[in-house]
Amino acid sequence: MEHTDYLSKTEENIFYIIDTLKCYTEDGFIASLYVRNIGELQIQKRLAETRNCLSIAHLEYLNLVECSLRFNELWATEDNNRYTTAERMFNMLRSSMESLKREFRKSCPISHAKLPGEERKLSVFEKSVLARGGCARDLFGIESFRDNIQALFFEQRALFTNVLASLLVCRDVINKEKDIKSNKVLCVELLMKQCDEIIADMKSSIKHTQAPVTCEIQKLIDDIGFDNAAQQGFHHFGLEDITDYALLRNATKQQVLVLPLSIKQCYQKAEDIRILFKYFNEFHPEPTRKKPSSLKVLMVVNWMGGTIDTPIKSYYDVLANGLGYPLPIWHTVSTRKNAIAKLSEKQVVFNRELDAFITEKKTLAAGQSVV
Repeated sequence: MEHTDYLSKTEENIFYIIDTLKCYTEDGFIASLYVRNIGELQIQKRLAETRNCLSIAHLEYLNLVECSLRFNELWATEDNNRYTTAERMFNMLRSSMESLKREFRKSCPISHAKLPGEERKLSVFEKSVLARGGCARDLFGIESFRDNIQALFFEQRALFTNVLASLLVCRDVINKEKDIKSNKVLCVELLMKQCDEIIADMKSSIKHTQAPVTCEIQKLIDDIGFDNAAQQGFHHFGLEDITDYALLRNATKQQVLVLPLSIKQCYQKAEDIRILFKYFNEFHPEPTRKKPSSLKVLMVVNWMGGTIDTPIKSYYDVLANGLGYPLPIWHTVSTRKNAIAKLSEKQVVFNRELDAFITEKKTLAAGQSVV
């Protein structure tokens, strides 16, 4: 009966191989020597082969770690429509998995018997004495064997340790991806962050780049709303998709006339509001909050509209669209004024501080442009 080393590239199989490698023992290695009754020359060949596989597996591990540091920081990545995350991880460990399959196949007992009825090939990961296959305990341990056999054991153990470490990284990446997908606010932040990075990278050519009229991400936003689209689209769209959306979003942000201001007010106030959008989190920062406080939003809306006692919803909408991430709902913001003592005085102080903050940012930007 033949064995099979086929392994579909699924999340479940990542967990399965992790559990299998944890079953690897010294006794299993010793038992594998007797399964095929290999001679001295074969030991030397296997030792050289295992050392070579170890070097490649370690390099794949380092490449995977490097990828994992960035993968879940990106809202959109390449080939999302072609591969699942598990398939992507397996593809990066192609040589490691081939080495693993080869080692397990060599340690499966040879059997020519056939199962009655429909024949079914058994997995090498189930039958190998290295892990799940089961074996007798050796009385003396690896120390009683020749140096080259001990060396083979240590090299094989190092190989399996590297592959296990790689698969644990895969597991962590997948689990973190699930956590991010369940967090709508974080999905929004990652989408906006990647868009800003794309525009910053295109700074020298952005003026000569034509923004699309629409794109797949914008269509999804139109269908289900911005927040829901950010959550549903996480790790679903490719780099071309998010580049198109970043260009479209940037072109929209540059249109000052979307602000509901009179022609006389428009330029100066609109310029200040765009600076506010860019540095919103730096002014009166609230690092422990997932959303800006209703008080901060109320004060900003009043500053934008030049009001105190009656915040104007159209400015709230402008703020929500300009920032691109969730705010407290309008009802919460508009009724927050009823709980604030001496709102007028506090608003005056807030406006003065915000005007000074924006002036500082303008001065800094002017100084940098001169340099």
